[in-house]
Amino acid sequence: MHTPILNNRFLFKFFFLTIVQISGFVVSAQPGKNSDVIPELIFANPVLVSGVAGKDDAEYRFKNVATDLDAVLKIKKRSASNVIVRNIDVTSFGWDKALQPELGIAGNVPANHSWWVEFELTFFEAGKNKKKKIKEFNATSLDVDGDGVSIKEYVEFYKVKSVKYSNLTNLLETAFENTQCGECGTDSPLEVCSNCGGTGKNGSSDCGNCSGTGKLHSQCDHAWDGETDKIITGPTGNFLNIDTAATAAMATYTYTNKEAITFRMGGISGATVSNAGVRLNSIWFRSFSLDMPLILLPVVLNNFTAKLNNKKINLDWITTDQQNFSHFIVERSFDSKNFKKCTVVLPNEDNKSSQQAYSYLDEVGSANREMIFYRLKMVDANGKAQYSSVVMIRLNESSGQVKLQTYPNPVVSELNVSIPANWQNKVIVYELYKVNGMLAKRIIKSDASATVSINMNDVQSGVYIVKVSSGSEKAVQQIVKN
Repeated sequence: MHTPILNNRFLFKFFFLTIVQISGFVVSAQPGKNSDVIPELIFANPVLVSGVAGKDDAEYRFKNVATDLDAVLKIKKRSASNVIVRNIDVTSFGWDKALQPELGIAGNVPANHSWWVEFELTFFEAGKNKKKKIKEFNATSLDVDGDGVSIKEYVEFYKVKSVKYSNLTNLLETAFENTQCGECGTDSPLEVCSNCGGTGKNGSSDCGNCSGTGKLHSQCDHAWDGETDKIITGPTGNFLNIDTAATAAMATYTYTNKEAITFRMGGISGATVSNAGVRLNSIWFRSFSLDMPLILLPVVLNNFTAKLNNKKINLDWITTDQQNFSHFIVERSFDSKNFKKCTVVLPNEDNKSSQQAYSYLDEVGSANREMIFYRLKMVDANGKAQYSSVVMIRLNESSGQVKLQTYPNPVVSELNVSIPANWQNKVIVYELYKVNGMLAKRIIKSDASATVSINMNDVQSGVYIVKVSSGSEKAVQQIVKN
């Protein structure tokens, strides 16, 4: 998250209704005394105890992060001297219980640039310098997002036992097996356990040689502890504020048997220079319910298309199973972000269980716009609503110049490709190529509408070229898959 200047941020819309319940807990024993499983650590009122504030080797003590437990946060190092730590724990924004460092590069951030700050967090008995090992605790990264233009935030946690994401996440994980032995501290490569052949099992029991992990450290021959280093990269899209309901930008890390942990916070810029390099990061040391249950509406949208015809836009859609359904709201946008209502369309009453066809004619006239975006809001009799995917129409095309329009870009799950008006109703070939020239996906539409949606869930992250052909005419557009 960028330093909160609200008029420069936008809300990334989800087309699902979600129920997010923060998981509760009951503390039956005092953490740090009779119980070493801590459900929540609260970070507030840090005191600088060593070094210079914001500089490498500075140490901050957080008192009473749990009962009879303190924590010391140390700034270990940073990627470059121009990376600043402006505030070790912001309290005026976000969540006061979370650890919220504000850091990054002030001013303009160059294109294709990365940066980070590395921290070490150590636990102590309250008021003492005696380290305390915690049997289990969780840390949840909140609002791992971007600036909406170029920057993606990332966090890297070392020696993590496990990571949990939402079932509809916008985060990308890169994992590395940690090669430092948890028993003796030796850093050595991992090898397959010869006793179990890497399965971790001997019959129905865990292998005693590798403790069920299937791997051993090659130099000391101790069992691997199963811990990994996790890099979590967010989208370029910008989520509004620090919202624990935005589970698609959250991840929960579980640690076991730790007296100290190490992690990094940083960012990566894309092809565009950005001035949003100082980011507000947030880690709440507890677990959350991250899954996003879908509330299914009593209507099935089978098709939603848009076609341009002489400065008029024909919107057509087909539905089935309209039991207990109330109405459609056609919404229009000129920037893909701010949608306004065009009209309300009531459902056909003749047979609600069969396939139904609907249409709406939007007379845009001489609108001085290049693109128009449409979506349907589908509302049931109880007031619950769900949105369709977005379709695009291009206006004011330059003669003799073939252009594509893709949305969103970068894309996570669904890419919308808009074609020129004179290509509509023709046979159109859509091809997705990797940058090395290999074909990743090919779709043929025999009666193309203005926009086609391409499922990107089965496409690996990276840079791609979209090529669209109509007879001898071709057009290309570069996109990024997150």
